[in-house]
Amino acid sequence: MSAFPDSEASLPSVRPMGLAPVQFAALAAALAVLGLSTIWFTMLSLWTLWTNDALKSIGMVIPLVSFILILRVWRTLGWRAEGTWWGLVLLVVTVVVARLQEQAILILVVTPHWSTVLPPPSLMLLAYGSGVVLLLGGVRLYRAALFPILLLYFANPIPHVFSSLIDLPLQHASAHVARAFAMHLGHTLTPDHLRLMFTPDFGMFIAPGCNGIRGSITMGFIALIAGYVYRFRWYSNGLVVVGAILLGYVFNLARLCVLVLYYAVALHFPWLQNKAENADYLIGALLFLVATIFLFTVVARLRDAGSPRMLATAVDPERGGGA
Repeated sequence: MSAFPDSEASLPSVRPMGLAPVQFAALAAALAVLGLSTIWFTMLSLWTLWTNDALKSIGMVIPLVSFILILRVWRTLGWRAEGTWWGLVLLVVTVVVARLQEQAILILVVTPHWSTVLPPPSLMLLAYGSGVVLLLGGVRLYRAALFPILLLYFANPIPHVFSSLIDLPLQHASAHVARAFAMHLGHTLTPDHLRLMFTPDFGMFIAPGCNGIRGSITMGFIALIAGYVYRFRWYSNGLVVVGAILLGYVFNLARLCVLVLYYAVALHFPWLQNKAENADYLIGALLFLVATIFLFTVVARLRDAGSPRMLATAVDPERGGGA
């Protein structure tokens, strides 16, 4: 049973007289963006997170994608303004908590290597987005746009504990693969943590973030959002997301191996040695492009296979279908 009132208890005057539905939606969207200033401390925390941690930088695009998808769903509902006062209540609580966080920050320490701010900035952003949707669009819009609303929580896409439990082991695994490939090519390398030294002055370093996690997480979010847009069944979408994450990691291993080949060639052409960093970017970009094309090919095939069901749901505005 929903905790929110039905549409009969909505705000009948939420749309000012004289404004067309599209005009009201545009005004509401602008006010929602400007309203982020009321939780500026939360947004500042997220911005610091995105710009100082390369693994979490993908979270920067999540609010924008969520915003676009919510507007997409609202359009399928005819820009109905059926706001409820519960949205205002949730917004007030969110703003008050944000103000309190400016004065004192509560940190939950789970282990010496795992701590989190309470409430997390991503949860605050989710609460703000939920309040705005309920206040302006109502329960109908909230139910139809539940996925893009919950997507706001992934503004922090990778929890800190993920780095210590998964990221670091993958770094060592990536270094091991690259080192083993170099030795297979006949290069005798002295293991030095995450370094591959071809000569005392020329080598490569498997730095944090070079293990494919960023690419894998990006591919996973692309698959997740594509599955939502094209209305894949939950198990199909789950398989595509898992496959996309694995695809990103496998292509990163391919990048490391190709980069080892580049370094092996550069041993005989010294003028290539000072261009290794640019070569790394170029190789990574090309392989990521290939992986993305492959992913979208799979998504397109699944979309075509499920097109009859998509047409059936497209006429059901309660489910947020349609374009």
